[in-house]
Amino acid sequence: MSRIKVEPNWSEINDEELTGLVAWCEKWKMERVYDTAFKEACMEGPSFSDWEAKNYPPLPLPVRTELRRAAMINYDRGRMNSLKLAHVSIQGLKFLLRQVTYAFFAFMLAYLILF
Repeated sequence: MSRIKVEPNWSEINDEELTGLVAWCEKWKMERVYDTAFKEACMEGPSFSDWEAKNYPPLPLPVRTELRRAAMINYDRGRMNSLKLAHVSIQGLKFLLRQVTYAFFAFMLAYLILF
């Protein structure tokens, strides 16, 4: 079975979502991921509760880079396989629903014309 080639959209994912994604993959709390990212980037930052209270302002670039690196490690290890499968399933259902809708409208149009 070949691997599903679906990656997160790195340019559009925000810092809160990226932190949550890594937390989900690692089965950690978001606070631990946040603190670990700052530690790995060798930076001091506001506490997680302050960051959360300020409605998740953008993180410094080195911290975001560490979060992305952690996400890529989890992606390569296959910890996002269930998310990739869910994405492919949803895309397949959208395609199927679209085709059924077109078939329905074609049938209704043919029915109105012929009868």
